Amino acid sequence: MKTFLNYKFIIPIAIIIFILLMIFNPLSLLPGEHTVVIAEEKVQSENLPKQEEKQGMEKNYSKDKADEETSSGTQKDKEGQKSPHETEKNNEDKKSSSETQNDHEAVPPKEVEEQKVAYLTFDDGPSKNVTPYILDILKEYQIKATFFVIGSQAQENPEILKRIEAEGHMVANHTFSHNYKYLYASPKNFLKDLEKNEKLLDELLSNYSKTGIIRFPGGSFGKSKAATRKAVINEGYQYIDWNVVSGDAEGNNIPPAKQLNRLMETLENKKSAVILMHDANTKQTTIDALPRMIEYIQSQDYVFKTMADYEF
Repeated sequence: MKTFLNYKFIIPIAIIIFILLMIFNPLSLLPGEHTVVIAEEKVQSENLPKQEEKQGMEKNYSKDKADEETSSGTQKDKEGQKSPHETEKNNEDKKSSSETQNDHEAVPPKEVEEQKVAYLTFDDGPSKNVTPYILDILKEYQIKATFFVIGSQAQENPEILKRIEAEGHMVANHTFSHNYKYLYASPKNFLKDLEKNEKLLDELLSNYSKTGIIRFPGGSFGKSKAATRKAVINEGYQYIDWNVVSGDAEGNNIPPAKQLNRLMETLENKKSAVILMHDANTKQTTIDALPRMIEYIQSQDYVFKTMADYEF
């Protein structure tokens, strides 16, 4: 009976205690849920500094950008407030820089240096004692030259004339008579003598080319020959003198060393060198001088051509 009473009171008391616990701490009786809440609070508490840091960085970035824009605006305002002199100077500097760049882009490639040309010319032949030896030397050095031929000499030495043509040299007109007194008495005489030589050369040579290139005996210089020069041009001829000499016209048997010196003095690095020499019978020292003169001309970087290539 006593035991029963004890249980009778215990059960209600237990119920009351349970109800009180539910009221004041309901989560304590729900296992696992309390742990989840704590975990969520922990995650939130851990993320909070990061979010605050991120927000702080965004604030700093916005502040820096604003400062930068403010600085840029200030700089633009400052540039806008430059004095007219400073603005003009800056514009000139920009223009100068642009022009310099354009100039640099417009600079053409460096031009190749023009080739120097030497024209070896021999007057007053052909002759038996000199011309064949001149031809031998030219053949040895593989050089082509121009021979201003006197008609009377060609009549005496037709085989030598033909050899000149056969070996690829140029034959040109130096009048038939080479007689100064007759030739320069009148333009008519000069033209008549030229024509006589033209016909002879055409008869003796199988492939004579009537280039119309002639040389005045003694040169075309001087007022006294003005009328003759005009008459020659009117007849369709072109005359050529010289701008370099070997000196063999200054006398007979001029020493080879002197001829070389005269050549060196008058060549003077000319772009186009028309060189006067002679192959008459009295010019035998020219034979000895020629190889040394050729080698000197070659050493000065000239190429050799005939008057057929000359540009008038």
